[in-house]
Amino acid sequence: MKNYIVILLGFLLGALGGTALSLSFYFLPYFNTTTKPLVRAFMITPKSVFIPYFLILFGRDEAFLLGAITIAVALQITVTIDAGLSSVDRDLVEMVKGLGARPHHVLTDVIMPSLLPYFILSIRIGMESAVRQAIFIEAVFSMKGLGSKLWSSSQGAQGNDYFVYLLLTMALGSGLAALLNEALRRLAPWHDAA
Repeated sequence: MKNYIVILLGFLLGALGGTALSLSFYFLPYFNTTTKPLVRAFMITPKSVFIPYFLILFGRDEAFLLGAITIAVALQITVTIDAGLSSVDRDLVEMVKGLGARPHHVLTDVIMPSLLPYFILSIRIGMESAVRQAIFIEAVFSMKGLGSKLWSSSQGAQGNDYFVYLLLTMALGSGLAALLNEALRRLAPWHDAA
């Protein structure tokens, strides 16, 4: 049960960090030009390459799991929300500014409503990334959790157990995706959540 709390905490920290990073890309042009290529490079690189660095930074316990999940989720959410920011109607933003709207109102009344589908989509992608990262780390480092059960049952003659854990993993992922698709459908009915 403790790993599920770590997964949720890592997801929340990654979501906050990713959202802040992507919004800073939009509002700070210098930061955008210097940091965005680095984020893209991290996204292209397989996350397993960073495991030795995570071990050095976080050790081999729940902090390691939390750090790996947080970074994976933050990268996914940053890229997704950044894509949404590029689709915000710049003419509408300039028109609202020209009518005297303060930056706070531009953000809350124009940019955020345009980003709502991307926020929900990034939450779905980020949650999937958090679960996938947790299962990978639990399996590779024999941490207690679904990943280690899946790995250990695949190594022995426990074929039935393996398929039970595999179906449980698939049900978890499908259930999360269905919940978040429904949230997207209710909060942004104009957006196709396919």
